[in-house]
Amino acid sequence: MANDGSKPHDGCWQRSSYSGAAGNCVEIRIVGDDVWVRDSKRPDAVLRLTRAQWSAFLEAIKNGELDYQCWPAARSPAPHVSLGGHG
Repeated sequence: MANDGSKPHDGCWQRSSYSGAAGNCVEIRIVGDDVWVRDSKRPDAVLRLTRAQWSAFLEAIKNGELDYQCWPAARSPAPHVSLGGHG
């Protein structure tokens, strides 16, 4: 997540260099073949993704597929982004 080309090491939580001092950030941790993701405000809630799922998630962000503030349930469903690996 650092923009200097470095990669997170196994066991170390890394946060984006764009994160502010307020602690509102997403952190990642490489654990074997998986990428763990958590919100710094909720470190007990960890999302575990395969590297393929993590790559798909990053591509969806880069492609603007997740550029929504909210999805009104009455008008349209939330967009579906397939991260693979689950059905």
